[in-house]
Amino acid sequence: MTSKGVVPNVVTYTSLIHGASLLSKQKGAMRLFDEMRGQKITPNVLTFSVLVDMHFKEGMAADAHRVMDVMVQRGIKPNVVTYKSLMDGYCLQREMDEARNVFDTMIAMGCEPDLHSHGFLIDGFCNEKRMDEALRLFEGMTSMGLIPELVTYNCLIHGLCKVGRTWAVENLLEEMQARGLLPGSQTCAILLDGLCKNGQLDSTISLLQLMEENKLPLNNVAYTILVEGMCKAGNLVAAKGLFSQLSSKGSETDGFVTSGEILKALQLKDEMEARGFSADASTSELFVHLVFNGELDSSLQPLAQKVKKPTTEKL
Repeated sequence: MTSKGVVPNVVTYTSLIHGASLLSKQKGAMRLFDEMRGQKITPNVLTFSVLVDMHFKEGMAADAHRVMDVMVQRGIKPNVVTYKSLMDGYCLQREMDEARNVFDTMIAMGCEPDLHSHGFLIDGFCNEKRMDEALRLFEGMTSMGLIPELVTYNCLIHGLCKVGRTWAVENLLEEMQARGLLPGSQTCAILLDGLCKNGQLDSTISLLQLMEENKLPLNNVAYTILVEGMCKAGNLVAAKGLFSQLSSKGSETDGFVTSGEILKALQLKDEMEARGFSADASTSELFVHLVFNGELDSSLQPLAQKVKKPTTEKL
């Protein structure tokens, strides 16, 4: 580039630094930054924002703060990209109070948070099971006229299910549909998983029927979640009823075995193989575990013998 007389500018260097950061080439990115300054090219707010984001994602919070200090010393005012980099970094480190402080500072400095600024915090609070704070942010976002994306609703639904507040999910689903957002396959899977884990199997079956009636998307992941939930609850009849709709049967076989219904497990395994499916690793490992503990029926010994125990290579 330089050999052809083309002189790199701040946009060129910032793009190169960003590319290096995406490849986790932290040292390379800093070399480019030093080279840039050596060429008397002044970094702009985007350059510093890229560096802040990179350091946080590398787990180098102290270095990210040093970059921010240099930025402020040079009289460069942070923008929405900078603040989002800071919030995302704190969320990744599960420092949600710090992330919220950045959000409040952003507003105080006259920088209006956008949809993704709210999204970072909502996701972070949901991951930490701080649902009241997540819901307050969500309400504040909608009051500003920002339209939530499906991913935001999924985060909230998942978070509410994790803390056992499945009753609050219904309102979110109604609001989603009122905004013209239909639940996708991921939304359905999250909700079904949450209901199963909260022991609400009747509600799970009712929801499944409602989804099928409304032709909502249900993939194999959703059906596998249902089968696993039914098996863990000991509802083997319902689990087997879903068998024909699955492409992966490992969880169902596990349910029959752990319930002590060995012959049913064998029949199901034979049916799986006849229909072109094979027992996956988790199913086979469970059989091996039962063999070693003397809990496996002799009729299942042939399957267990197919699985080899892992060996440790000497260095």
